[in-house]
Amino acid sequence: MDLSSCFRIGVDEAGYGPRLGPFVMGLVRVDGPDGLAQALDLSGPHAPLVKDSKKLFHGNLRELETSALALLTCARAAMPRNLQEVLVRSPDGLKEHPWYGALDLRLPLVAESSDVDRAAAALWRGFKRANLCLGAACADVLLEGTFNARLAAGGNKADLELVQLGELVRRNLPARARGTILCDRLGGRRHYGEWIAAQHPFWSSGPETESADTSSYTLVSGRSQLQYQFLVGGEARALEIAAASILAKYARELMMHVFNRFWQGRHAALKPTAGYPQDAGRFLAALEGDGLLAEHRSVLVRAR
Repeated sequence: MDLSSCFRIGVDEAGYGPRLGPFVMGLVRVDGPDGLAQALDLSGPHAPLVKDSKKLFHGNLRELETSALALLTCARAAMPRNLQEVLVRSPDGLKEHPWYGALDLRLPLVAESSDVDRAAAALWRGFKRANLCLGAACADVLLEGTFNARLAAGGNKADLELVQLGELVRRNLPARARGTILCDRLGGRRHYGEWIAAQHPFWSSGPETESADTSSYTLVSGRSQLQYQFLVGGEARALEIAAASILAKYARELMMHVFNRFWQGRHAALKPTAGYPQDAGRFLAALEGDGLLAEHRSVLVRAR
């Protein structure tokens, strides 16, 4: 069987609300007749934990990192050695964000390589037993300066999120296939029909549902069929979304680690930040008087 003839894509984001740090979107694609749940069921006791990243990360990166690197290793047949390899694509505008450097942060950061290898091997066995393949696992980073520039060019944060979603899905969408794209509801938005039609202008529209907890749309082109599902509480309803949330959260945590390390190198007493509004104010106040902040404030601080 050609595994690429059917698929399930999960997408989720991290960093929509902060004032500091990047916005990140993660994606996984499972190729074959079933989904990630089936592969995990057949992976055995050493399978990586796959659940909502907010339930996996409690300030200690170990569990999140083990799961994220296991997913990436299973998809790519090699563990990413640094942050650049996690992202694959360098974010636009990296030179204008000196606090991220060359994305050469070495990995794993806190997890044991042996734990990652064991989890990745178990997951690979689960996919093989289920006659599935992890066709893609990636995270896309939108740096804060690029985020600001796109908002200044028109639109709002919700529109920007849809643009990122569309770009990421297009890059990972198999040709001539039947599959489902699963995503958490974006900012409470309920109606996606016009956006989906613009993404696939030559496809015919099929049945659609816009209920309190699910927005579902079907598209047909010849023998190919796509279904988009936007789900309230998506991480708990589809493991593909949960896995994407892990990749997005992990990539953002790595970016924030580099971000904090840079600024703490300039201000030894500075406490790190996750970038959320209240703490971002504290962090920026501590940087007042730093010439680099004055020079880069319009890039460093995200527009609201």
